Parts: sequence; C-alpha cells; structure tokens
Amino acid sequence: MVIDVSGWLLVAEWDARAESADATAARIVQSSAAVLEAFPSFNDTWTVHDRTIPGADARSWGGVIAASPYRVDGVAEPARGSALSLVSEFESGTFLRAVITAGAIFQTTLHKPNEFALDFVADPFNARIEVDLPERARRRFGQLGAEIQRIWAAGDLRVEYG
Repeated sequence: MVIDVSGWLLVAEWDARAESADATAARIVQSSAAVLEAFPSFNDTWTVHDRTIPGADARSWGGVIAASPYRVDGVAEPARGSALSLVSEFESGTFLRAVITAGAIFQTTLHKPNEFALDFVADPFNARIEVDLPERARRRFGQLGAEIQRIWAAGDLRVEYG
C-alpha cells in the first residue's frame, strides 16, 4: 500500500544521564530491530560518517559513538554526550533518517538534552514522500514510537503524521 509519509516524525526525549558508548550502541541495535519489526522492507543498515553499518553490529556502533562527541562551534563538549545522524535508504530516493543525541549530562531547564528522532526524507529534499508500507502503517509508526520510548527510557514522546 503506497502511503504519503511526508512530515511523519517521532521524537523521544529524556533527561540528562551519563551513558557509555556501549550502552548507547546496545540501544541503537534495539532501535534498529524495532524499525525492522515495524517496517519489514527496511534493510537494517545505516550510513553514518560515510560508513555503512548493519543495525545489529553493536561493536561498530560503539566505535562510531565514541568518535562522535557532541560539538559546539567545532569543539567537543563531553558533557553534552554524543551526536549521530544516520540515514538508511528505504526505497529508491527515499530514506529513513535517525538523529540521536545520547549520554548528555548537561541540561538546562528549557530542554531535554537527549533525543532519538526518526523521520522520512527524500531526494530531492522537500519532495513528496510516498513509500510502499504494510497495512496499518500509521499504527505501526505510533507503536514504533512507543517502543523507541521504552528502549531509550525516554520521558517524552511526540509522534506526528504530517
């Protein structure tokens, strides 16, 4: 079933807490498995820093996370954790994008520093995004959000459908 997923977004946010690269890697592996369960056509690989990494490869994720400190004006800020931007081709010209900030121990009263955000993007950027998804795709996306919230022990979850 072809569905317009333009504007679909899920964001799980949580308060500051220290977390090792290995713990974050384990959560990425679980998150990737949850995406695969929700959308079986997902190929379970992600591209990050010009590397393609299988979703289940915790060892590679640990190394990527350790090499991805959150930066402010180009300077690593260890108290802000790690920041990753992952993409995975979902269908020709359509990608899943995950943006993860985890392990931050610095927090202001205005925003939670850690988050996992997932959306669909297209090439060319801002093009309408239509993909072939299983029945009840909206429901699956909402359930995926709840699973991501559980995996990351997130306090807040927002799911949008365009």
